[in-house]
Amino acid sequence: MAMLVMMIATIFPSDANAYSVPNTRGGVNAQWYYGTQAELDTAANNVVATGMKWVRIDLKWDLVQAGGATSYDWSNPDKMVNTALAHGLKVLLVASYTPSWANGGNSDSRYYPNTANINAWKNFLDLSVRRYLPLGVSTYELWNEPNYSVQSSPSLFVSNILIPGSTAIRAASVALQLPVTIINGAPANLIGVAGIVDPYDWVTGIYANGGKNYFDALAIHPYCWPAAPTTPSVWNALLRANEIHTIMANNGDGSKQVWATEFGYPTQGPNTVTEQQQSDYTISAFQVWTQSAWSAWTGPMFLYTYKDGGVSTTDPELNFGLLRNNNTFKPVMNQILTIMTNSPPAPTPPTSGWGGSTSTPTPTPTPTPTPTPPPGGTTSYEAENGTYAVGGQQQSASNASNLKVVGNLNSVGAYSQISGVNGGAGGNATLVVRYSNGNTTSRSLSLYVNGVKIQQTSYAATGSWNTFGNTGSITIPLNSGSSNTIKIQRDSADNAAADIDKYTVTTSGSTPTPTPTPTPPPGLLINAFDNVAQWAGQTTQTANTTIKTQGTQSIKNRYTVVSGWVNSYYTINSPYVNIGTAASLKIDVYPLSQTPGVLSEPIVLKLQDQVGGVIYETKLPHLIANQWNTVTISLSGIPAGNRQQIKEVNLYLYSGFTSEINGRAFLEYYFDNLRTT
Repeated sequence: MAMLVMMIATIFPSDANAYSVPNTRGGVNAQWYYGTQAELDTAANNVVATGMKWVRIDLKWDLVQAGGATSYDWSNPDKMVNTALAHGLKVLLVASYTPSWANGGNSDSRYYPNTANINAWKNFLDLSVRRYLPLGVSTYELWNEPNYSVQSSPSLFVSNILIPGSTAIRAASVALQLPVTIINGAPANLIGVAGIVDPYDWVTGIYANGGKNYFDALAIHPYCWPAAPTTPSVWNALLRANEIHTIMANNGDGSKQVWATEFGYPTQGPNTVTEQQQSDYTISAFQVWTQSAWSAWTGPMFLYTYKDGGVSTTDPELNFGLLRNNNTFKPVMNQILTIMTNSPPAPTPPTSGWGGSTSTPTPTPTPTPTPTPPPGGTTSYEAENGTYAVGGQQQSASNASNLKVVGNLNSVGAYSQISGVNGGAGGNATLVVRYSNGNTTSRSLSLYVNGVKIQQTSYAATGSWNTFGNTGSITIPLNSGSSNTIKIQRDSADNAAADIDKYTVTTSGSTPTPTPTPTPPPGLLINAFDNVAQWAGQTTQTANTTIKTQGTQSIKNRYTVVSGWVNSYYTINSPYVNIGTAASLKIDVYPLSQTPGVLSEPIVLKLQDQVGGVIYETKLPHLIANQWNTVTISLSGIPAGNRQQIKEVNLYLYSGFTSEINGRAFLEYYFDNLRTT
């Protein structure tokens, strides 16, 4: 009896603390695929009112690419994600379910992609992350209940889903220079079911088949209905969550979190609970999940699900909702705020990819096949159809192209952003922004492309807020395909400037013609590449007086692919270069062969100071072969004081990107005109 009293005191602390809300411990599965915008806004407001911070949204591969490998329909996930973010909710995207064309023709989308279509799975995730990570969606769960399939195989899951999926997500994270959190998809809580690996053996199998280094946290679905959360049972996956964590700890992963990405109780059908029990048991579940012995390794708990899926007294699956099908609240909706107030926030989610950490370096990925680039041309994007936040808001204007603008870009951080921008074949494109500026003087805002600051852009006065003008043509770098983002934002160096009406983008076609030699813009020239003798390292440097963008020549570097890295560096002897006031760097690059797919180039630009300290280091983005590409590199993340004594410039090849090199024995690039802007 004494031991029972101690256990109850641990699970149900008598002196519960109140925590601030919204609370990162709580979330809900938001199955909002087919709701109207008004319904989604109401749903998001209801979630916010409960104090929960997270929503788990389905990113269904079988729906996004239902029409084949080159078809994409992002409309529903865009609507769900944008609604959640606009209401201040954090988003967990669960990527799962294979279209039949990618799983061997099976109509059951729970089949994993077959070997021939693993690259299609990677490409889908690459495009997804490039679409949603710049918006702030940094958490991705790989698959939903992967053991609940005729392919209930940890080995096949690791090889066909986890490793390629994690590799693609982390590569996109590095390219975007934004960290991610990868959640290993939760197995279904099925025990003793023929052909199904139970969740404890499943997690053991993940480690046994080499999955350890490919996720940052592990998900479970700790259902225990119809029993109370504190009822001991082999079926109570909630009380047994520590067994999962023990398996992780035994494999050296005790520091990783366990997330409950589904938990709930159905209120109609056989072996279910009453609505009041649903509420009481949900409170109890959060107390179990956040007990002091577990709180350091348990992450958020997502309730399943937001609303009943229909009206049925016989099907439990349709009755897990926090709301009834007629949108009225069940008792639990009035209790969740209390749950959140008395549940400690979740630990900070782990990250990987760019800026994060992984247990070991991610192995070289298999190259993604080069997609057929979409046609180029001129496309206009209405600002009000994009996203806007931090004060940015939709406003009416009778002379705007669609009678609406995004205005109120007054607070630092306020922005207007468009997504899904068609980059044609990739490379340089031109942007013209239609805007109004009712101020009496010219004002400025900052322009970002795919998360990278390109420049500070000036907006001349137009005479009134309902009188519109256009910026001049702005050269911007775009990736091929329709996964680009363009954002106009007020940074601290800007001022309240303009209302944004629309963005007009002109891109090259699928067969680009060589770009004319550009006129170098004003700025500080760091290196003109006019003297081969300045350069040293393992590469072969050759001057070329024909293929150049300025001065008398460019330099062609020939990199031999070896294990490790191959250097090409230039030491600034006298004087050093001060780029403390520069916003960005530009360099002109002419590749002589094409890097496959939309992957970054295997060439890294590194800047070092007087004592050899690395000031900045980044890969070059994907470039178009056999023409000049202007690469813009933002310096906004480097303190100005660290940029005052640039002493060495290094352009080196790193063999860790062997898949991007695609078996080539050597690579050749022309470089010219490294300058500041």
